[in-house]
Amino acid sequence: MYLLMGTVVFCLDIVITLAGRTCEPIKIPICQKHLPYNMTMFPNALEHLTQQYSRQRIELYSDIVAINCSADAGFFLCAYHLPICAPEFKSRPIRPCRSVCKKVMRECMPTIRKYNREWPPDVVCKDLPSYESDVCIKPESFVKSVSSCRCIKPRVNYQRYKRNSYHFILKVFITSTTEKDNGGVIEAKIERILQKSSIHLRKGDSIYLHRNTTCNCPQVPKVDASFLVAGHVVAEQHKLYLFRDTGLIVPWERAWVEKFRKWERRLAVKSSGRKKNRRNKNIFIPKSGSLMEDEFDTK
Repeated sequence: MYLLMGTVVFCLDIVITLAGRTCEPIKIPICQKHLPYNMTMFPNALEHLTQQYSRQRIELYSDIVAINCSADAGFFLCAYHLPICAPEFKSRPIRPCRSVCKKVMRECMPTIRKYNREWPPDVVCKDLPSYESDVCIKPESFVKSVSSCRCIKPRVNYQRYKRNSYHFILKVFITSTTEKDNGGVIEAKIERILQKSSIHLRKGDSIYLHRNTTCNCPQVPKVDASFLVAGHVVAEQHKLYLFRDTGLIVPWERAWVEKFRKWERRLAVKSSGRKKNRRNKNIFIPKSGSLMEDEFDTK
């Protein structure tokens, strides 16, 4: 939940009609990630009648946003096309502030030129309202109603792998993320299985990865891309979880396959050494929690 100039914005799964304009849930993944609200209004200020049409316009520049040329690029692109649903402004959609437009343009133009692209011709910064003299939104307009939190970028190494005893390690293609009050949900498709879990998984399966914190850590850098994910299974719920302190989401590299094989062999050697010592004492302890190399999917 966020507060905007005294207006409380709730997560709704309904459609509301306000004087010819319709409020509806935001369905575009990139905007679900970058906007601090989840309901938008159509027709928008550009007279786009549907969210699907605005989605086509937004996706033209989603790759520029993914490069992260400006911290506010995603917010501006989405807020420009998907105005917040605000009943008190039903006759005129609220647009992003002129200062945000200028900041994004200044910071992103070098990247746009580098890739032989052009600034969107229908985006004219001087035509947008000023925060000092009119109603508009910028990232600072929103105050999160829960305590602030910070996601820590994980270090993927042997010690972390050994300590966390992951139930599953997968290469996935992430298609969307959804934020919820009790944690976010990531929708993805399995491209490769590096380590199996107690839940039956197959290459090509569509899966949901759950996060257990409103901070939505670990974070997804972008959607429509491949990542290495590692986490745990909550058997009672039959769900895959990426917990805040242990879950992994990192860009996919082929080198991960050999790294995990190496770490698993290292664990196997240590485990067999412990068994040998125990057998000398006529004590047998069954091995648990470790996967042998032939359990990796190496297709």
